[in-house]
Amino acid sequence: KGMFYDLATLDELDFSEEKWNDSVRELMTVGDSIYGMKAGASKPRGGVIFNKRLFEEAGLDPELPYDLQAAGEWTWSKFEELCKTLTRDTDGDGQTDVYATVSQGAATIQCLVASTGSGFVEKDENGRFYNNLESKEVTEALNFAVDLYKKGYEMPQPKDSQWDYFIPAFQGGKAAMQFNELENCKPTGYYGDSMEDEIGFVMPPKPDGTENYHSYLCDDIVVIPSCYDEETAADIAYAYNIYTEILIPEEGGEGWKDSYYVRFDDERAVEETLPYFADVTNTKQLRESLVYGLGDVMGPDLLWLYPFKEVAPEAQIREIAEKWEALLEEANRGREDKDAE
Repeated sequence: KGMFYDLATLDELDFSEEKWNDSVRELMTVGDSIYGMKAGASKPRGGVIFNKRLFEEAGLDPELPYDLQAAGEWTWSKFEELCKTLTRDTDGDGQTDVYATVSQGAATIQCLVASTGSGFVEKDENGRFYNNLESKEVTEALNFAVDLYKKGYEMPQPKDSQWDYFIPAFQGGKAAMQFNELENCKPTGYYGDSMEDEIGFVMPPKPDGTENYHSYLCDDIVVIPSCYDEETAADIAYAYNIYTEILIPEEGGEGWKDSYYVRFDDERAVEETLPYFADVTNTKQLRESLVYGLGDVMGPDLLWLYPFKEVAPEAQIREIAEKWEALLEEANRGREDKDAE
């Protein structure tokens, strides 16, 4: 809609330099134009937080998720195998006392879909967005999430509880694992200073038979408004380029890890899990953020329906297809107009 300055026209910015974030550049590129930028590594996002004490009490090595991840064996089937062991009736009354997982439904879906290397919205070779909900990857991820719930591994929401019940439940040791973002493990997050139990963080488990671990990114992106004339935009770009030279670690360095050691004291999370998020082969930005109006309907249309008690995922996907297609058509119209220019 012409609100952002085309950064590709500014000589002061060289996006071939290593400091620039490739995943953001790919997201914000339309034709030969680039409309947004980010310097440095992406912020780690969705993965699995786990309670080491509850692993030990279930007879499992508390470092097991890290070991499986390192060996390339952190898969959906292994995750479900652990769920069976971690879901326990501790007092013998026939009722589950400790669940394998307790997560916000939207986080479960987001992480499992991302683990396939796919997403709700994809982009074809012509730069057009398309609805990917009916793909094999997305439907399998949704059904895997539903199966975990049906098998009793996911703690159901207690009656009359608030939407954020999963936070005190995990804090209180009611479940051993949770799909969530690393941000919530730092001292100011949900679990950093609020838990006595030691916690770890690994990537989402990968579908069986696939090679890489995958997760999603959702970065803060810097733009230059198009209201500036060419000279002013060039001055802004020049200043921002210098600013990022000061802040971003030297080429090839790993200084970005330092801030996570301050906030998250699990060395294996920082040294083994976080590097996956810095590698664009393992992560990509959420493309639905660029489809105007889609963010307003994703919750009620899909994410908030987990565990899909009233309708199967495939049926719900068919139900919302026309609405999503209309939003994508509008987004593509804008992109095509720009390419034509």
